[in-house]
Amino acid sequence: MSDALIAEAADELPAPIIELRNAYDEIDLVQLGNDPLVTYIQYDGIALGDRFKILWRGATADGKELDSVNTEVEAEDWNFDPDNNRLRVTIANTYLKDADQGYAFYSYERLGNSPAVSLRTFSFIGVRPHRMEHMPVAQAVEAHALHIDPDSLGSSGANFIAPPYAAMRKGDVVTLVFAGYKANGGLDREYRYPLEIEEDRIGHSLAWLVPRSVFLFIKQGHAQVHYQIDFVDKTQPLEGPVQTYRIDTVPSDPALLPALEIVGYAGGPLDPEAFPDGLTVQVPLYPDLHTADWTLLHVNDEAGAVALRADLSTLASGVQGVHLDAQVLQGTTRLRLGYQVAREGLGLAGQWLDIEVLQPRTFLPVVVEDAQAELPAPNLWLHALSATGGAEVEVRDPGLRPGEQLQLVWQGRSEAGQFTAILPEGSALPYRFSVPPTAVAANMEATESAAAKRFPVFYRLLRDNAPPLDVDPVQLRILPLQQNQYPTIQCDEASGKELSLDDVPDTGATLRLPGWVFMAVGQRLTVIFAGVKANGGGLVEVLRTELTSQKEVTDRLVVVTLAKRLVQEQAVGELFDLKVRVNFENEGPDDTWFEFEPLQLTRTA
Repeated sequence: MSDALIAEAADELPAPIIELRNAYDEIDLVQLGNDPLVTYIQYDGIALGDRFKILWRGATADGKELDSVNTEVEAEDWNFDPDNNRLRVTIANTYLKDADQGYAFYSYERLGNSPAVSLRTFSFIGVRPHRMEHMPVAQAVEAHALHIDPDSLGSSGANFIAPPYAAMRKGDVVTLVFAGYKANGGLDREYRYPLEIEEDRIGHSLAWLVPRSVFLFIKQGHAQVHYQIDFVDKTQPLEGPVQTYRIDTVPSDPALLPALEIVGYAGGPLDPEAFPDGLTVQVPLYPDLHTADWTLLHVNDEAGAVALRADLSTLASGVQGVHLDAQVLQGTTRLRLGYQVAREGLGLAGQWLDIEVLQPRTFLPVVVEDAQAELPAPNLWLHALSATGGAEVEVRDPGLRPGEQLQLVWQGRSEAGQFTAILPEGSALPYRFSVPPTAVAANMEATESAAAKRFPVFYRLLRDNAPPLDVDPVQLRILPLQQNQYPTIQCDEASGKELSLDDVPDTGATLRLPGWVFMAVGQRLTVIFAGVKANGGGLVEVLRTELTSQKEVTDRLVVVTLAKRLVQEQAVGELFDLKVRVNFENEGPDDTWFEFEPLQLTRTA
């Protein structure tokens, strides 16, 4: 920067101050009334005796120049505040009233030995009814780059859409005004298409159809399109902005905008089950998007189903979108989504997104063989005696799709009572799963009336590129076996219901327990001797508490030794019990134990 420019910048004074001027740069003439406009010149160094030329240049709303203020003032005691370095200057009221709805530039020059010019203050004169707000333009669904190709229109014509307006009421009449011009620029004809607002259309976009024949007469010409709102109880209509369309082949440049994006959708057929709460649709932001631009989203056959207005947050975040309810996918085999963005002088269309929508499926709960229903639904009970070889579960045809696997979930309380299995590929209907007996036994209730261990049984669809889908479960409880349905332990040396000490070898008596229903490796089995001493005291000892072994399960026999010492301590002629119980869960203190019928013997001499 040259020395001359630096000096000029340094001599530039602050703009004059207009305290009545609002945040929209407006001077409110109602608030001003008939008073002169009070302004101030304020800067460091201003002093009494300084002289200034006041420069006020005004114009009407259509730009016509008005009389200007070009006068000089001097800082004197009556108009100067030395404490705040502020000079009071008034502008006569007539200069403002004449410029109502127009504008003015206001500045000053310092005269004398150190002349300088101030910055300018720009003001709108009068509060503007519309400020910078404009009604949205009417957009043609079949247009792109403000071109409508008459040869590409369908037989019905072109659809024009405008976003809903805030004051919409039943009985309003909104008329689309279509002025067609021939290729030579001459007016062909003006068409008017009135639309009366019904109750059920309040809050929805406005739509008009312009017949195809209208465009055939103005090929290579243009059309000026706007709408007029006649409010139901107002005489003064509101005119929307004019949008000009070329009636000619749509140019390839600019290209169509990118298609809309669906959050969570990666392409291919769209499964409504993957979007139970509906679709989140995002609009790829046009690089030249401005605040107050309107984007219209077209959903299936509803043009302008959603209207979105860009604001500062849209530009700052780069996000513009909408949530569509799940019902948009109901009763349709295809989903078509398109959009357009427009303002005065701009109109662009996006590529259409055309997606196959998979048909909804009815998922029925699993069927547990031999299970009985009980209230409330979907509760079931299954007697363990009906599932000693395991439980059979059927999954009724869910209509498996490519990329899906079917998994049965038997979600018992303990780990031993849980079972999952995936249907082998290529399986034929009906789909059946066999639940192992151990997963039945571990879920048996303590009594037939108990329900503490009721658990869900359901199937799950494992899906590529989508979360698993769990089908509604049944809630199952398993009734236990009766005590007499378990075997009773036997003693080799007993004779009937008696055991003689003389018949017990020094190595002890041999107790044999046959295999039981649901017997499996790893079940905790307890055998207890419970008798009475000669002095009448209790005689209790645990003979076994180990987990069942593979050999025992294979042999279906558990062998336990009863020490001769215990038989000797047992009172002669008194009964003693050999008690057996088993635990099918083996997880903790809340496990359920099942008692076998005890063996009762009497010791003889």
